[in-house]
Amino acid sequence: MLTAEIIFNYVWLHFCSLYPEAKKLRVDYGSAQNGNVIIPAKGLTFFEKNLPFPEAICWQKWDDQNVPILFQTELTEAISEAGQIVTINADIIAGAFYFLSGWQEIHAKERDRFGRFPYKASLQFQHNFVAVPIVNYYFDILRTALEKGYDISLRNSQNQFATFLSHDVDRLESAWKVEGLRQLKKGNLLQIPKLGWQKLRGADHWHNLKTVAKTVKKLGGISTFFWLAQKGKYQNHPNADYNISESKYQQLIKFLEDEGFENAVHGSFGSSENAAQLKNEAAKINAKVSGNRFHYLCFDPEKTPQNLAQAGINYDSTLGFAEHFGFRNAYCFPFRPFDFSSLKPYPFLEVPLNLMDATLWHPNYLQIPPEKVAETIKPMLLEIKKFGGVLGLLWHNENFSELNTKNGLRAFENIMHELLQLETQFKTGAQLYHDFSKKL
Repeated sequence: MLTAEIIFNYVWLHFCSLYPEAKKLRVDYGSAQNGNVIIPAKGLTFFEKNLPFPEAICWQKWDDQNVPILFQTELTEAISEAGQIVTINADIIAGAFYFLSGWQEIHAKERDRFGRFPYKASLQFQHNFVAVPIVNYYFDILRTALEKGYDISLRNSQNQFATFLSHDVDRLESAWKVEGLRQLKKGNLLQIPKLGWQKLRGADHWHNLKTVAKTVKKLGGISTFFWLAQKGKYQNHPNADYNISESKYQQLIKFLEDEGFENAVHGSFGSSENAAQLKNEAAKINAKVSGNRFHYLCFDPEKTPQNLAQAGINYDSTLGFAEHFGFRNAYCFPFRPFDFSSLKPYPFLEVPLNLMDATLWHPNYLQIPPEKVAETIKPMLLEIKKFGGVLGLLWHNENFSELNTKNGLRAFENIMHELLQLETQFKTGAQLYHDFSKKL
C-alpha cells in the first residue's frame, strides 16, 4: 500500500540528487509540524482509487510558465509564509510521484498496435504541456520553499545542460531498395545504379556508421549506438536487416569503441517482456554494454521494468512519446522508475528520450519541414537548459543519408548548431549513468 512516507521518500530521493544539501533539511509531508516547510498531502487519497488521471487540476504561474497543479481545483499562491514556517499550498510531492512513477500508463488501458501507451491517451496531451518538464517546476517550488524556510541557498549540482545523442541501428543493408524506390518515384534514375553498385560492393548506402561518427565528431558531439541484435521479423514486425555476429559488424563495434563512442543494445521485438532474450542480445554485441533502448520504443509499464532489472541493464532510454517530442515523465533528468510490487525504486536508471527524428516527419506524426525543426523544438531546449537538464536525442543512421526524402541530415545539422549555441555538453548514456547512479 502506498503511504505518504513511501511517496515522499521516492520524490525526495530525486530532489536531493539535484540539491544534495537539502538532505539535512526537514519537510513535513502530510504529518505533524516538526520542520520549517509543510506540504499538505492533498493528493494521497487519489492513489487509493487506481484512476489513471486526476479528478481535479488547476494552474499556477511559476517562473513565467503555467504549471498544472494536480489534485485540486484552485490555488491562490504556491507558497505562503507565517513567520519561519513556509507552506507549499500544492501537493507537488504527489504530483511529482504521479509523473515519475508512470502512474497514468499503468492505470490507463489504451495501447497502440505496438502495445505502447499512446501520447493521445496522456495527461500531457489532454492539457497540452508535453514540452514542459513539470516535475522540474515542482522541484523549483520546493527549492524556493526550503530556501525561505531555512534561510539557505541550495545549489543545483547538475547545472550544465547536457545532450544524450544516440542512434538506433535498425537498418544497415536496405538503402539499395528503400532509397532506390524513392529515387525511382522522384525520377532520379541515375541514383539507382549507384545504390545498386554500392550494395554489390558490400557497402550499402546505409552501412554508414563511420560516416555518422565522423559527422557527429565534426559537429562537436559524441554519441551512443544502440545495436539491434536480432535479425528478421517478429510477429510480422521488422527487426534488424543485418546479422550482428558477422565480422564486419563486430569490427564496426570495435571501431566505434576505439573512437570514444558507446555501444549499447537495442532490445528487439519481444525482448521488453523477456529478460533472458534481452540479456542474450546484449551479449551478442561483444562490448561493454551498459544501456538499452527497445525497438519501436516498446515498453510495458507493468512488465518491462522487471525485465530490465533481471537482465542487469544499468540504464534504459525508451521512455519518450513516438508521436511528439517532449517529456513522457515530465522530467528532464535521469531517474529511477518506481517498482509498485516492492514499493521501492528500480535499480536501473531511465534516461528519458525527448526527441526522435521519425517524430518530426512520420506521416502519422508531426510532419515538420526540415527548415522549421530547430525553431519548433527550441522552446523545449530552453526549458531543459533552464534547469541544467539532459536532452535525449535519437537520430537513426539512415537519416544521415543525403538522399533522405525529408533532408534528415540537414535537420540534424540545424539541431546540432542550435545545441552548440546553447552551450550543451555531450554525454554518452554510460557517462550519465556514472554521474547519476552515485546520487540516486
